[in-house]
Amino acid sequence: MLRSDPAPDDNSAQTGRLSHFYRLLWRQSKQAQLLLIGLSLAIAMLSSVPLYFQQTLINGLAYGSISLHQVLALDQAYAWDRDARRADRLADELALDLGIEFKAVADLAEATRASDVIVTCTPSHEALLTPNHVRPGTFIAAVGADHPEKQEIHPRLMAASTVVVDDLEQCATSGDLHHALESGDMTRDQVHSELAEVVAGKKPGRTRDAEITIFDSTGIALEDAAAAVLVYEGLRIHGSSVE
Repeated sequence: MLRSDPAPDDNSAQTGRLSHFYRLLWRQSKQAQLLLIGLSLAIAMLSSVPLYFQQTLINGLAYGSISLHQVLALDQAYAWDRDARRADRLADELALDLGIEFKAVADLAEATRASDVIVTCTPSHEALLTPNHVRPGTFIAAVGADHPEKQEIHPRLMAASTVVVDDLEQCATSGDLHHALESGDMTRDQVHSELAEVVAGKKPGRTRDAEITIFDSTGIALEDAAAAVLVYEGLRIHGSSVE
């Protein structure tokens, strides 16, 4: 249960309350982070997904699947993981949660070439998707590369696509964009826009049916923390208990 403020001279109680706040903030920030990832994917999808779609491939992100389904009303989805058991588990869980056909697949390339939308969220240190994995008109949400050593999208695929980022400076140092810049396959000027510019109408989203679009998302910590504080304040105002 969230407690009332301690007396001003009760330093030990104040310390305990702050400790409780930071524990709660950390817990809620993890949930808020997942929700924000899902929300940013949904926004990116609304501006970048082709008009007609049927199938998607999910690689490791349940919240991304839920967001996709809420925005796009999916007919069928695939799940892939290097560990087949994890792919089976994810597919079973999401088929139950979303009420759609959700298949675990062993052949990544076969599944990606059959998909209109692809979401990657892995700790991979090498490119998973190359130009040969993707058909024209595909939308890719690349979420996993949040460190300079992580990578999911091959630089040549980045260069052949319309790239939207959540934060240009951050993606240039730690996202899939970082690898494309480092290899010389792209320059910063070739990045189409930040997502906020598309949302604000300053830059267009998808303009051609055959256009391959990539949303390179590294996550913005300030947004996670701000969302966590809002959750905390909401719990405090409504007197909710926290287990």
